[in-house]
Amino acid sequence: MTPVDAWDYGPGAVARALVPLLVVLAAAGTWAAATAEPPSAALAISICQQADDLPEDDKIGQLAILERGAKVAEAAVAAHPEDARTHLALSCNLGKQLALAGISWRSLSRLNRLKEVIDTAYRLAPDDPDVVVARGELLRRTPAVLGGDVAEAERCFRRALARNTEHLQGHLCLAHLLADRNDPDARREAKLALSLAKQSGTPRQIADAAALVHDLEH
Repeated sequence: MTPVDAWDYGPGAVARALVPLLVVLAAAGTWAAATAEPPSAALAISICQQADDLPEDDKIGQLAILERGAKVAEAAVAAHPEDARTHLALSCNLGKQLALAGISWRSLSRLNRLKEVIDTAYRLAPDDPDVVVARGELLRRTPAVLGGDVAEAERCFRRALARNTEHLQGHLCLAHLLADRNDPDARREAKLALSLAKQSGTPRQIADAAALVHDLEH
């Protein structure tokens, strides 16, 4: 677990920044269950998750699903522009599209769009733990020269956890951040994330937490 080099700002760095981010964006579907949201936003998140049901090598099929999800999310944003959940739903579909489409210099403009969507969600709901964690993970995974900020990411995670002490993705993201800097508290956070994941997480969250615990203990 090596932090992205702040001066490696080519397409490879963008790839390393974006692909892990999909975990937190896809998890928006599980967070949304606890919060009221427009039906169109819920549908957009559901469609986003459907892409995970296809084989990993079926990128064309996944992109087709995500294109539909993005259109539903865009419509949700247009209908409910002041609802942070519609923007979070859009970020789920845009984030996965971005990683699956392949990495090129066009990724930079797409990354900027993703930033704008999450920043809008944060502006609308600065105290929503789900939104705050999504913002924090984007800041953590984005190279510094492209706007990443690990210190601010940590503040986001800790603020979200102060509002919801059992926020699974918050603990998981914080655990990764601490592990990146070899902080001894990373193991405690990772174990807590794994415990929460086994109770209510997705298979992807369970696998992520378990792998992190394993890495930290070996």
